[in-house]
Amino acid sequence: MLKQEFTLKSPLRILQKATRGGLGKGNLGVFMARAGVGKTACLIHVALDSLFKNQKAVHVGIGESVEEIQVWYREILSDLCTSFDIQDPKKIAEELERQRIILSYTPETFTVRKLARDLEDLSKDGGFLPEILLIDGFDFEKEDSGWDTLAAFEHVAKDRSLEIWFSARTHREPNVVNTRGIPAPCHEVDDLFSVIIFLEPREDAIHLKLLKDHEHPVRQDLPIRLNPNTLLLMDE
Repeated sequence: MLKQEFTLKSPLRILQKATRGGLGKGNLGVFMARAGVGKTACLIHVALDSLFKNQKAVHVGIGESVEEIQVWYREILSDLCTSFDIQDPKKIAEELERQRIILSYTPETFTVRKLARDLEDLSKDGGFLPEILLIDGFDFEKEDSGWDTLAAFEHVAKDRSLEIWFSARTHREPNVVNTRGIPAPCHEVDDLFSVIIFLEPREDAIHLKLLKDHEHPVRQDLPIRLNPNTLLLMDE
């Protein structure tokens, strides 16, 4: 029941239509927002959408422990179950955890090469082949986090036939924006992303703004208003 309810209320349904089918394997996508708006929750919604389809997912936390990320998933699942009046979120969480692996790194030790080795180990040793990869906590403003590093992520996406979604923290007052309307910190690497989504908090909702849709013209009038507590679509 939760699967059907989540599918109806997930913002991904409208995004997939707006982006002509979604991100697609071999591509990079990013949710951009200032701190505390809901980037991590959006990544978890993307993961849940795949897990409910019986697909496998790997969640990469940079600067967060496995236990902290597990708490995120449990709290969001608990909120979803409460919203839809569904009992026993713990049982649902246990079922989904069989299809999801969490990898945790410190900011100092994380590299794309290490991630690629760990994905290879998961494949060889455990037969775990994810369809989607979530990268939370990647610092786009570090000196070594530029075009070459994102190109390495793109290589991993294409080599392993993955969708890779990132979270990117913007500044409260985004005063650096490139000519294509992409704010910092992704303004110099936006050509490597196929889909870019900006989360804009307003009075009673969070609005999703599509900033890039592959090579297609972008629709600026997407009717995507999210409940700030659950990040589910709000009823019009």
